[in-house]
Amino acid sequence: MMVLIIIFFIITVILESLVSNLIVNFIPFFIPCFIVIFASLKINRNHFYKTLITAGIIYDLMYTNQVILNALLFCFYGFLVSLILKTSKNFMLCFLSYTVICLINVFVNSIIPVMQNNVTINSIVHKISFSIPINISYFVIAYLLFIGINCLISNRKNKMRIPIN
Repeated sequence: MMVLIIIFFIITVILESLVSNLIVNFIPFFIPCFIVIFASLKINRNHFYKTLITAGIIYDLMYTNQVILNALLFCFYGFLVSLILKTSKNFMLCFLSYTVICLINVFVNSIIPVMQNNVTINSIVHKISFSIPINISYFVIAYLLFIGINCLISNRKNKMRIPIN
């Protein structure tokens, strides 16, 4: 299962880089998708946060020059998602947590450029509205694929554990 999570993270990071460079006025929300899907699995919380810190540091080293910022943000996002998914882990709650994390991510990542440059709120709203359909479709496809693969793996493990009388 861990190999699947690592492969999914690598694909997510590569897609976030490629798509944001190919499509103009697009804000990718692929990393929040990784966090939500990862949180929807039954994983030890210590392992969950260690993986998010590692993913944040790798993301920072690849795309930004702030080594600790995304590691802390990923942990914060993971904490929020685990609070939302505490009672139930169905698709609608996962989608709600994905939306909340995306909005917080836009807020955090848009405040700094607005304060440093002459970036307007209108341009940020335009980018977000242009990005919504692609990001929603990515989340739905990734969620269904990952949960489907997880079910196949868990069913295979359960079939192996059947005692023979």
